[in-house]
Amino acid sequence: MALSKSVVITARRAVSARGSLIGCFVMGGECSPQPDARVRLGREGVEGVQLDRESSEIVAAAAETIIAQLGPHGLDALINCAGVLVASPVELIPDDELRRAFEVNVIGPISLTRRLLPSLRAARGRIVNIGAISAQTTPPFLGAAGATKCALASFNDALRRECAKFGVEVVLIEPGALKTDIFVTAAKPRRRFSTGLQSK
Repeated sequence: MALSKSVVITARRAVSARGSLIGCFVMGGECSPQPDARVRLGREGVEGVQLDRESSEIVAAAAETIIAQLGPHGLDALINCAGVLVASPVELIPDDELRRAFEVNVIGPISLTRRLLPSLRAARGRIVNIGAISAQTTPPFLGAAGATKCALASFNDALRRECAKFGVEVVLIEPGALKTDIFVTAAKPRRRFSTGLQSK
């Protein structure tokens, strides 16, 4: 089957074989350093690109790789779905964890989007940002997560209006509670923060 559409998904775990089945060339974000910026994920029509949202240099290199790979047709869709969850009482959030949350959940996606906009305009593509319901109502211990998703939603609103005249659609999805690995990766720092609260 000819792969007629191109999609960049910023979380490798979200990349599945469905990309090639629906006629898409899929590039998935890969945080692990690799000798080559592009890393085979083992499926036809699916390829990896090194993408560490905390490094502006790696984000810039990833964008250059994507643009060069896709050529003049441009990028049909960018899905910003990678993120980190900082679960902690506000009182105990370490500054470095808070900064990392904004780097990964806000600055990284916006930085990549900015660099890929020329390619998205060329294809009259679509940008899909994955937010969270915590941007609308934030429960206890998810202040950092809610703050980053609020920031992403604000960027999304501005970008949607800015890109409309170019035929680029910008979409924000704010799901509720989902069963994902993000809660597993957040468990260790959450236990550390809880220990700090008990010690006080």
